[in-house]
Amino acid sequence: MSDSSNKIHFLVGDLGEIKLRGTIIAHDLTTGQYTRTHHELDVPTVTISDQSELVRIFRQFKSTASRMIRAPISVFALGIAGPVEDNHFDAGANLPAGLVGLRGQDLAKRLGCARGFLLNDCLATGEGIESLGPEDLVQLNPEVPCTLGNRCVAGAGTGLGLARIRYERRQSEYIADPSELCHSDFGPNGAEQRRLLEYLSQSYGHVSWDRVVSGPGIEQIFRFLHQERTQQKGTPDLAIFSRVYESDNRPATIAEFALGGEALCCEVMRIFVECYAAVTANLSLDNLSKGAYLSGGIAPQIEPLIRKWFMPAFVQKGRLGLGGSNPILTRIPVFLIRSVDTALYGAAHYAMRELNTPS
Repeated sequence: MSDSSNKIHFLVGDLGEIKLRGTIIAHDLTTGQYTRTHHELDVPTVTISDQSELVRIFRQFKSTASRMIRAPISVFALGIAGPVEDNHFDAGANLPAGLVGLRGQDLAKRLGCARGFLLNDCLATGEGIESLGPEDLVQLNPEVPCTLGNRCVAGAGTGLGLARIRYERRQSEYIADPSELCHSDFGPNGAEQRRLLEYLSQSYGHVSWDRVVSGPGIEQIFRFLHQERTQQKGTPDLAIFSRVYESDNRPATIAEFALGGEALCCEVMRIFVECYAAVTANLSLDNLSKGAYLSGGIAPQIEPLIRKWFMPAFVQKGRLGLGGSNPILTRIPVFLIRSVDTALYGAAHYAMRELNTPS
C-alpha cells in the first residue's frame, strides 16, 4: 500500500447534459503530481432528478472508493455545464431543474468533505491541460512551435464552452478564467453563413455561437442546407432526411455520414468546423493566446474533418490572419484534446489552488 500521508484525495466530477463522470484524484504534496485512482463514476444525467440524488450518488461512490484506497477523501470539486459564480450554480444549462441552486460548500458538507468547489466544465478543462501527455493531444499545425503564454479552450458538445487561460509568469502557472462568450452574437463569414444566420433568426431571434457550434447546431445546419437544396432542386431529398431523423442521435449520425462521404452531410460538417474555427480564433485573439485547445465530445469523433477544414478557417481573419499585415493567428499552435479526463484533473487542480488561496 502506498503512503497516503503526504497526499490530498479529491472527489471530482464532470456534470454534463448527457452524463455525470467522476473519480478520485490524489495530489502528492511532495512531488506536486496528480494521479487518478481506478475508480470511476459514470451515470446518465437524466437519472439525476435533484440535489438529493446527486448527493446520494457521490456519497455512495465516495464511501466505496475511500475503503479501497484506505485514505480520507477531504475535498470535493465538480465541473458543471453552465455558468458558476461565487461557488454557486443557479441556471443556464440544460440540466435537470432539480439541480438549480447547487452550492459547492453545501455539497461538500453533505458529502462529508471539508471543502467543496463548483466550476464551469470548460474552465475545468482549461485547468487540466497541464495534466495532458503527448498521447492526449494532436497538434493541427505541427509546424508552429509552442511557447509560454496565454491559452484558450473551445469545447463543442451538447453546447459550446469557452475559457481563457492566463499565464502568470511570476509563478510560472496557468490559471483558467470563465467565459460566456459562447452566448455572444454569431458572426457569419460569407454569404452562406449569412443565410444560415437569417434562417436561425427566424426561430431564435438572437443567434449566438452556441446555436451553431454544438451538437444541436449541427442539426440546425442540416435543416438549413436541406431546405436550401430542396428549394434549388424543387424536390426534397427524403432519403437522407429520413435516415438522419430516424436516428436517436441526429448530430452523431450526420457526422458519421459525413465521415463516410455523404455529400449533404459533408457540407453540414464543413460549415460546422469553419464556424468552430472562427469562434476559436476570436477567443485566441481576445487574450493573445499562445495555444488554442479544442475539447468537448465532438472534435475527437470527427478528427479527419477537423484536420481538413479547421486550420484554413482559423487563419481567415483579414489583417491578423494568413496573408495579413500581422498574421498573429498563423503563429498560434492549435491542439485537439483526445483525453476524456481533462476536466476531472482540472477540477482537482482548481480546488488545490483554491485551498492555497487566502480567504
